[in-house]
Amino acid sequence: MIDIKDRLMSAITESVGKSVFESDEDHDRMFDELGLDSLDVMAMFLEVQEHFGLPEIPANELEGLMTLNTLTQYVTNKQ
Repeated sequence: MIDIKDRLMSAITESVGKSVFESDEDHDRMFDELGLDSLDVMAMFLEVQEHFGLPEIPANELEGLMTLNTLTQYVTNKQ
């Protein structure tokens, strides 16, 4: 069974059209440090919401979800 982090990496890769996670250290790096601009990040959040069947992520929570690890924890808690 594919775990949530692997599913997130796939959804993010699909939404931005490229793989941005080259090493485990990248899981704690901010998405903008990985080369994603604000449009990439918004597309990524929309893809994640659709992929996992999540409701819209409140704007006040988005700033805290800017790494793969924080986003993984968020999705895990919502499932």
